[in-house]
Amino acid sequence: MKLRIQGNSLRLRLSEAEVIQFADTGQVAETILFSPDETNALRYILQQTSGKEVSVRFSDNVITISIPELMAQKWTDTDLIGFDDLIDLGNEKQLRIVVEKDLECRH
Repeated sequence: MKLRIQGNSLRLRLSEAEVIQFADTGQVAETILFSPDETNALRYILQQTSGKEVSVRFSDNVITISIPELMAQKWTDTDLIGFDDLIDLGNEKQLRIVVEKDLECRH
């Protein structure tokens, strides 16, 4: 799973295998190590939730992006390549979340 951070947006691109894993298990995760010490890492998780809205949480060097089960199912079970949502952070600030399938070109 690729993570792109630009401005106040997070973009996740999942391979075909990761999309299947996400559909089957409801979660896919990745870890970036910055040193041999595993506590010096960034972990990011995309998970399904029973909630009604896309949400994000950052705690203990873990970014967790939660998407509603119905939205996740529509994304994994159809030809829909991606979706995005704006999360209101308060004080007139927003975080844009983009989730996409990173499929190989097929000729």
